[in-house]
Amino acid sequence: MAFLILLPGVLFSCTSHEPSRSKGALAFNKEIRKTIKILAPLLIKPVAQGDVSAIDALLDKTCREAQKAGQPLTCGIVILDKNGVSLTGRYPKESYKALNYSHYSAVAQALEKRKAIQARLFLQDGTKFYVVLSPLILNGHVEGLLGIGYTVEEASKRWGITEKEFLSLDFSN
Repeated sequence: MAFLILLPGVLFSCTSHEPSRSKGALAFNKEIRKTIKILAPLLIKPVAQGDVSAIDALLDKTCREAQKAGQPLTCGIVILDKNGVSLTGRYPKESYKALNYSHYSAVAQALEKRKAIQARLFLQDGTKFYVVLSPLILNGHVEGLLGIGYTVEEASKRWGITEKEFLSLDFSN
């Protein structure tokens, strides 16, 4: 009789309320978190100082090291100031263009909530991107954002991740 009373509690505690994640979604999440963990600490001070040449040197070095290791960066990286305006960035297939991202709700959320936020964005040419924006915090103040983006096509091909999975992931530390 005690078994029947305990069974519903055991079954309830064994069911997960978290959506199940595919191996690809978990690998994508791990890749983004690893990139943030490597770049964010190095970027915080130069972003706070508005030192674009130091940020560029850091990004160039990171790209060279990834290339040497046989793992060239396939993501786009953008560095935004505390107002959401891009300072600099790197894109795998095209040159960097300075843009004002302050009107994007994801940028405003990441700055306000002080945590990593993901969004699906569209470029002017219609290209869809999955972007993760991670705040760069120094002495309790958000100094800017590190943005890491993959085209939907690249993310789908490389990790098999769907938009629903991407939007359900948690990139906060």
